[in-house]
Amino acid sequence: MADELAKAVTRIIYPAVKPEGFRRAGKRDLIRVQNGIIHRLDFQVSGGGGREFCVTACANLIAGCDAPVLMPGFRLTRDTDGGDLWLPSESSEAAERSAEVILGSICSEALPYFDAIRTPAGFSAHLATERWGSMHHLSFQRGVSATLDGEAGAARRHLSDAVELYEADGRAWCANYIERANHLLAALDRGDSAALLTAWTQANGEAHGIR
Repeated sequence: MADELAKAVTRIIYPAVKPEGFRRAGKRDLIRVQNGIIHRLDFQVSGGGGREFCVTACANLIAGCDAPVLMPGFRLTRDTDGGDLWLPSESSEAAERSAEVILGSICSEALPYFDAIRTPAGFSAHLATERWGSMHHLSFQRGVSATLDGEAGAARRHLSDAVELYEADGRAWCANYIERANHLLAALDRGDSAALLTAWTQANGEAHGIR
């Protein structure tokens, strides 16, 4: 089956957001990198006959995430009631009509959101408003963001909180995050945290679609 949505993204959405610094990542998704932060427009297509899709606007600290995640972020919404905006794309005509609608939502919702979190300071301020089910991950991301922002004291607090929360969780995968947080704490003490985050960014870039 032809991917009519991918074609519509190519014809309608990508030319409109390319001047804003976005580029293709895979068949549909669009990404932009600014100040060590990756902004992503993630297109999710349902398995149903109508091939309905939605778009999530999300951002990650490249150094802090070894793979793309959809937090912090949100799904673009309907004007009528604020619910998630799902649109059809089963045919070329439907995909193009839907692409026009979603482009309007990208311009009104996603781009202002991304502009507010395009710097480490803006990203840190946004994370301070977030409440995640996995608070250890949030604390770790806040520690990385504060480090990027040059706020060493805040970074140490958040990273120490993250270590405590990972240790309390105790699942096997927490050990990797504890090690990473401790490495960054040690780098802050040595004064070479920027070099460590640069290395993490380079290591994680490919997984985020950065070439």
